[in-house]
Amino acid sequence: MRVPRTFAFVDLSGFTNYTAAFGDDAAGRILSAFRGIARDLASAHGVRIAKWLGDGCMIVAMNQADCVAFAIELEDKASEVCAPLSLRVGIASGHALLFEGDD
Repeated sequence: MRVPRTFAFVDLSGFTNYTAAFGDDAAGRILSAFRGIARDLASAHGVRIAKWLGDGCMIVAMNQADCVAFAIELEDKASEVCAPLSLRVGIASGHALLFEGDD
């Protein structure tokens, strides 16, 4: 079955270099803050964090507007707590195959 979905791929740009320069503890603090913000905003916008990808995540949304709103707000909030790192977001929308409950 094909269903409409919007996917966002989010990444903290420069995380590997930041970790090398400032150490695991500093990187862990930024990563923890980023994940906390992402979880809170996912709930607020009705999107699902499909999986964590190291210093990023994959988001699945039923509609485009929720996904875009999530991404904009995440970028805004991450700029405050994840500095000096910046957020990169890619969004794709269309029909996805729903197979055994996964899209």
